[in-house]
Amino acid sequence: MTLHQVKEKVWVDNITTQVIERHILSGLHDIFSPVKVLSLSDTEVEAIVSEPVSAKRQREFLTDRIKKLQAGHSIFKNVMGSAVA
Repeated sequence: MTLHQVKEKVWVDNITTQVIERHILSGLHDIFSPVKVLSLSDTEVEAIVSEPVSAKRQREFLTDRIKKLQAGHSIFKNVMGSAVA
């Protein structure tokens, strides 16, 4: 890689960083402002923080499956323990 190519890459990286900071990150302090959050309605807050229904259903399914597997494991251990004794 030549010195010119290195300088060009650094220049492109610097411009990219400046654009991101100036146009994308500049408004974040307003979005996460405590005053802004306090002015949101309960419905708006719930919409922001709630998980998708599909994720909730999957989490509930997997939690139920874990409970069933743990119960089955416990039963298996009890049966195997009594079979050995």
